[in-house]
Amino acid sequence: MRKRKILSNDKPETTTVWIFPEDTFDDDIDRNVLRRYSADNSFQEIAIAPGKARTASIAKIDEESDLLYIKYVVPEKKQVNYTADVHGITKIINTFLSKNKKAHYITLQTCDIRTGKYIEPLAKMVLFELQGMERLWLKEIIIVVPENHKVEHEVKDSYAIVHRYLMVYEVVRKK
Repeated sequence: MRKRKILSNDKPETTTVWIFPEDTFDDDIDRNVLRRYSADNSFQEIAIAPGKARTASIAKIDEESDLLYIKYVVPEKKQVNYTADVHGITKIINTFLSKNKKAHYITLQTCDIRTGKYIEPLAKMVLFELQGMERLWLKEIIIVVPENHKVEHEVKDSYAIVHRYLMVYEVVRKK
């Protein structure tokens, strides 16, 4: 394993919790991400279908966008090869960074997934995968939950997963 140089950073990193009404949940997440991390509202959004990240690509990279916003949320009870998807997400980020020289942030929305009775911490897997990328600095982890969430079906032997994660990375410019 390659040792990574520790960078000094005088800016605080934070962990935040956002709670939004269930009926506007996705729109509120998007609105907050754009307000907080896109200075001039020039962003590129990619929604990746579960099981498709390995073969996903960015058709056209917006070289002027200051934010790459990746959405990778696995619906409950959907079985996917999340390991291949995590590698695919890394590939997309590398492609974006190689062509876009103006981006300040990369934000990834994801969730934990259940396989049988176990929870796979998908956000943690992505975090470990991206920690070797020298151009990314983890700035913030945001946990997002719906307000007064009602579980639509009976959950036996386990709890429903209702939260999501937003992992915000600051793009470090080479000097």
